[in-house]
Amino acid sequence: MNATPPDSLPARPRHFLILTLAALLSLAVHASEPPKDGMIPVAKFVLQAPPPGRYTPWHDPKDQIKWYAGEIIVITRTNFHYTTFSDVIRPMPDYSGPLTVFKDHVYLDHPGVPYPYRVAGVADGLPVLLTWEGYEQWKRTGKVFELNVLNLEKETKPKKAQPK
Repeated sequence: MNATPPDSLPARPRHFLILTLAALLSLAVHASEPPKDGMIPVAKFVLQAPPPGRYTPWHDPKDQIKWYAGEIIVITRTNFHYTTFSDVIRPMPDYSGPLTVFKDHVYLDHPGVPYPYRVAGVADGLPVLLTWEGYEQWKRTGKVFELNVLNLEKETKPKKAQPK
């Protein structure tokens, strides 16, 4: 008599079980990935004057920066400095001028700055500058396309030299 031991499955159900587990594992891994559409969910946004600092393109803090081009805006209390970075385009614009702060937006006062009207505020606890389009996206959908957001960079303090 050729009986199958009770603790083993026939070959076909075993293959089906392995394929099912592999598919479920694949779904679980992909569920934790950021959305591929470039839209960043923002649960809460509050208008606020921008704190001084360097505003750079958004990136997931759990991941490495993947930008090859973008804009950087440095804000002081009354002025701004606008530049871009790119691995291809040269020369880079380099504009400075007065910063005008209104109740619901800021104005980067220089004729060369694209999209000089920005919406400053705090998005989920982080100071940001949004393009006007990004602010309108957030009001409609609760999400902002990643190219329409600049985050205030956290200051990194230089490490003190250890005495020898």
